[in-house]
Amino acid sequence: MLAPLYDVVPVFMDRRATHQLAFRHGAAEFAEDFDQTSLAALLADLGYRTPPVLRALKQITTLAQKIGETAPHVATKDLADALRAQARVVEAALKAQFELPDRDFFDRIVRDEAAAPAGGWGEFS
Repeated sequence: MLAPLYDVVPVFMDRRATHQLAFRHGAAEFAEDFDQTSLAALLADLGYRTPPVLRALKQITTLAQKIGETAPHVATKDLADALRAQARVVEAALKAQFELPDRDFFDRIVRDEAAAPAGGWGEFS
């Protein structure tokens, strides 16, 4: 059921990944920057004369809800937590309401954060 996400899983599970977008969408370089203006710019770049932002928001919300319902049953706990953490970032950036249940904390690295050294002892390990 999560087959379309097969290439996303390694990125979500690598805590060193910053989730920088592969290319800019409008002015957005990171998921945190992706707002409704960036969504409109992306849709315009895809050829829409009048970008269907509200329809796209509805589709994004529906997709997030389906992933939120399915992930806890077919994915590992860490992956389900990571998906929810990323959905929370997109939800806030788009000022949307995905209405997903909260999950345990997932330490998501964001822009300008250096990756933590391997092991719990930092430079002493």
